[in-house]
Amino acid sequence: MGFFDEISKGISKGINKGINNSVSQNISDVLSGAVNNVVDSVRDSVKDSLQDSVKDSVKSTEKETTSEEQDVRTYPQKDLDGYFSDILAENFPGLQIQKGIAASALGWADIDMPVKNYDFLLKEKETVKGVIMLTPHNRDNNRAFKNAKVLAAKANVPFLNFYTHYPNEKGYVIERIQSLL
Repeated sequence: MGFFDEISKGISKGINKGINNSVSQNISDVLSGAVNNVVDSVRDSVKDSLQDSVKDSVKSTEKETTSEEQDVRTYPQKDLDGYFSDILAENFPGLQIQKGIAASALGWADIDMPVKNYDFLLKEKETVKGVIMLTPHNRDNNRAFKNAKVLAAKANVPFLNFYTHYPNEKGYVIERIQSLL
């Protein structure tokens, strides 16, 4: 092999290497572009999916709020005092309603005796027609509750208890109060 053969061989290698590098660079650019497109597409899909999920979550929360508002109307634990006051005022207009009355204020008990206050005292003119207590679950077993119930019985005053962990729907409350009177 001669000198020119070596030169032509070097030129050939250089051309091949240049072509290979060029093709490799083009392939690399094409692959890089394709990968970037796929990554962008996946990112956009994830973003859209998250936005849809957040929108669904907000709609779900709005529906839950609506259900919760309905529960407040049907299961009024959040504002029992106001709920019962409204029922009494609307359905028993001839009665005087007093709230949070102590048995000792009525002369029914010693001041030292543990007695739960009556949530509502129902009066017609000057006659006590009944007392109502709103009691959380298992609170009807304590001494203060039992004393309040016994004192009402001794005073010949009808006693009515509503458990606050039950629904106490409006019709039910009205019916029980009517049966008390």
